[in-house]
Amino acid sequence: GTVVGDVSMQTPASREDFIATGLSHLTAVSGANVAIVTGAAVAACLTLGFHRRWALTAAAVALAGYVALVGPEPSVLRAGVMGTVGLVAMLTAHWSDILAALSAAVIVLSLLMPGQVVTYAFCLSVIATLGIVVLSPWIAKKVLRGWKQVCECHWDRFPTQAEAILVRMVCVAIAADIVTLPIIVHMTGKISIVAVVANVAVAWAVPIVTLTGLLAAPLCALATHTVLPDWFGRLTLAPAAPPANWIVWVADHLARIPMILTPGGWPWTLLLLANLALSIATIRWWRSWRFWRWSWLFLGLIWAFAWRWGILSFDISYPVTM
Repeated sequence: GTVVGDVSMQTPASREDFIATGLSHLTAVSGANVAIVTGAAVAACLTLGFHRRWALTAAAVALAGYVALVGPEPSVLRAGVMGTVGLVAMLTAHWSDILAALSAAVIVLSLLMPGQVVTYAFCLSVIATLGIVVLSPWIAKKVLRGWKQVCECHWDRFPTQAEAILVRMVCVAIAADIVTLPIIVHMTGKISIVAVVANVAVAWAVPIVTLTGLLAAPLCALATHTVLPDWFGRLTLAPAAPPANWIVWVADHLARIPMILTPGGWPWTLLLLANLALSIATIRWWRSWRFWRWSWLFLGLIWAFAWRWGILSFDISYPVTM
């Protein structure tokens, strides 16, 4: 499922666990797969000393090859087009170029798959891409700036490369989860309080499983249609077993943590959008904290009165596991 989106062998209980923990995107062909494939191509080229533009060209070729391998299904095409937006984000740091690329991607997908435009999957894909390429770098910049001050004051050093990578990885998970939360609540009425933790916990394992699976797929096919022994295919997949088991373990254990259930629909969606916008504005213009203080108070009163008069309800229920 992580490599080509095939979930036919996944049990219903495991599927429920992945949904409850916000990891269901790992078992479908999504932008995460595309990011791993293109990122691996870029990293390999840069390591070999190629120019950045050649690295991005290699990433584009890898992206086209991945789409051809998995098949031109709607979800694959959507992930591929959104992956192109990610390549533009890697090439330029200008928000105008990134937003223009995202707008062009939406137009292309609307022309290729007009029926997909009104689906939740399309909306989630577009919004998640927007959060990753626009909001995530901004959050990471703020966090790294603060972490740099902490390192200089307490340990007299600069942040290490590993710490910077970890911060960016966490910020990607946070950005994707918070920008898609209003749509998920509108769709399901559920709020997973462990989605960010789960995605961060498995972040190291997903690239290993994806890349190992991509490399092993043609080798397994070769072993099936030739005289190579059966264990050859299993041997090529062996490196992916420990990280894959870790992903399943995280989903199984974090799925036992309660979820927040809401009535869903537009009221909760609008309130969450207001919270998201106010949170970003507070961080961006924190010096105007007096204004934001009253804004938070006003928004809190709306939540309180809505809950008090039954317009919105608040309940906690454990996800169903089998």
